[in-house]
Amino acid sequence: MRRLLLFSITATAVVFLQTCGFVEETAFISSSSSPPGPQWWNDAWSHRVELVLDNSAQSEDLFDFPVCVRLDSSRILYAETQDTGNDLRFIDSGQNVLAYEIETWDESGESFVWVKTRLIAGGSNTESVWLYYGNPEAPEGQDAFSVWSNGYETVLHLDETSGSYEDSTGNGHAGEAINGVSRGAPGRVGRCAELDGSDDYIALDMSYSGQGAVPLLTVNVWFRTTFAGSAYNDNWAFVDFDRSDFYDFYVTGDTGSLEFSTTASSGGTDDFVANTVGLNDGTWRLAWAVYDGTDKHIYLMDSLDGTSSNPHSGAGFGSSSTRWGFVGDGSEATTYDGTRNNIYYEGALDEVRISHVARSEDWISAQYLSMTDGFITYGTEQSR
Repeated sequence: MRRLLLFSITATAVVFLQTCGFVEETAFISSSSSPPGPQWWNDAWSHRVELVLDNSAQSEDLFDFPVCVRLDSSRILYAETQDTGNDLRFIDSGQNVLAYEIETWDESGESFVWVKTRLIAGGSNTESVWLYYGNPEAPEGQDAFSVWSNGYETVLHLDETSGSYEDSTGNGHAGEAINGVSRGAPGRVGRCAELDGSDDYIALDMSYSGQGAVPLLTVNVWFRTTFAGSAYNDNWAFVDFDRSDFYDFYVTGDTGSLEFSTTASSGGTDDFVANTVGLNDGTWRLAWAVYDGTDKHIYLMDSLDGTSSNPHSGAGFGSSSTRWGFVGDGSEATTYDGTRNNIYYEGALDEVRISHVARSEDWISAQYLSMTDGFITYGTEQSR
């Protein structure tokens, strides 16, 4: 007869005892219990934190969705990370390593990291990603281009304090700060750009050419302004590729409303103003302009603020011209950093993004929650 007796001590051993013709196999196993949760991904990493994703307010399944992970000393042990956060790794429930980008790393304050999830089921609030850290020998693990691969054409975090504002998509649409754009001030997500409304702007290394060049579009940006003028175009623009040739998204100078102006081969120029007024009160707000190939929509924060129904009879934006883009001024440019309207935006901007897809209402709501720290529940630190 063979019996297995288990005793808990710190080392593992097996001792065979011969008594009365029986063999008793006594296994001694470790008394230190494994951390709760799934199997540890890699023993070279000493710490981890569970990030529970809450998509319960949205019914849509979110594929390749970038999530903003906001870290501070209550959520991560900075002393256990590499000084630049290079040892961060994000692992999903299938033990897949997820692409991520560190936007801001600040061990004395808040750090902001963007992680591309594979699938977050609609209505779910139990799916997790695990953040691993604590490996001093780990190479840098960032892959920003992969994070922003789902229809994103341009992503400017506006976080840089010198040089160009880099395009995180890898498409090369960097922004050049012209005439003294103020940089490095606290923004809505990390740092932001502040424009004085006098002469500074950001030239985009991006252009469109020809009729119908923009069949689908989403532009989104965080903005804060106190400017009050007398005309609708007194505070141009968040993003402008010429309203009379392609599109322009801005907050109006007179009423403080969001406006999405577009031109196509059908319907001419459509100046679509959203419903809410008084957005020039110095409060940070998230603005969205969406063209789904038929209708134009403006969203404020996470809610629909107005719709223009089929203004271009389904045609894509674009005339026969070429236009290069600007942040903070209006475009008439046929070359990079070319002719402008010299109107200038006054205020702060953060997280400027251009996508050549039409983002859904659920995607917009989930992104708003993600950027306002409402999408993730952070677990307690675990260590090996």
